[in-house]
Amino acid sequence: KVKASLIRHIAKRPNVGSNYRKIVQKIIHKHKEELSKIKEQIILDFENYLKGIEQNYEIPNVSILKLKDESDIKNAYYGEGFYVILTNHNFKENKCTFSINNHKAIYRGHSYHTKKRLLSHLSNDYYKENKGSTNFEVCLKLLENNYGVNINKEPYKNWEWTILIIKMKGSNLLIREQIEKAFDNQYSKPCKSIN
Repeated sequence: KVKASLIRHIAKRPNVGSNYRKIVQKIIHKHKEELSKIKEQIILDFENYLKGIEQNYEIPNVSILKLKDESDIKNAYYGEGFYVILTNHNFKENKCTFSINNHKAIYRGHSYHTKKRLLSHLSNDYYKENKGSTNFEVCLKLLENNYGVNINKEPYKNWEWTILIIKMKGSNLLIREQIEKAFDNQYSKPCKSIN
């Protein structure tokens, strides 16, 4: 009965719907502009942060793992974070300039579950058997039609691997997406990063 009476009430006032559409559009436009400015500032802040860690990797919230095999990923930080996967294998199409110890960045990403995400990329068989509540299906793709890598297997076990992790406890998706943009602005997008 309440719905029917409300419909009759609105039907008698045809401009009501139009006014509410205008109000919604004003709200969207206002906050879209504000959000755009905030994103630009977050990107700038992260660009400056990345310049700083480039000078000194021995700072809090940053860890670098040299991987001898898949078991080394167990030492990775679990929570919210940004990560970069680097290797000594050369990809001609890679324009990214970020490197650590002659290993060049081929992929960068972020996750709420950083360790699980890294396992999905670099220890994919193990991840599939132990993924728990996570469900990462789009993973690092180095060969055609093959998402996910297993660095203990050919040809990847002959490559050298490094991971850089920036711990971002308390961050949300929007903030972590901005550090990806900042990284790409600073160093160019790694060749195997999708978006």
